[in-house]
Amino acid sequence: MLGPLIAVDVGHCHWRESAPLGRPAVASGAWQDGTFVADLRVITTPHHVRLAVDAGTGTATATWSPPPLTGPSLLLHLRSPLMTRPDVA
Repeated sequence: MLGPLIAVDVGHCHWRESAPLGRPAVASGAWQDGTFVADLRVITTPHHVRLAVDAGTGTATATWSPPPLTGPSLLLHLRSPLMTRPDVA
């Protein structure tokens, strides 16, 4: 399932800060063979996500650590104000 696109600034060999939906995040990434791998940290939460985009297959995976209790939606964690409670849309 493809969700909405979110533009996040990604640094190479350094963290780059942005706030795509109002909450600050930092990201750093690089190409590893044919896969672009980036680590994204929402700096006001304990969560981070590793994104791996395989250019050859056109697929992407996101791996959370630790997994958010409210689900893996990146929108919930990047949107300001923080609205990650399960009973709040």
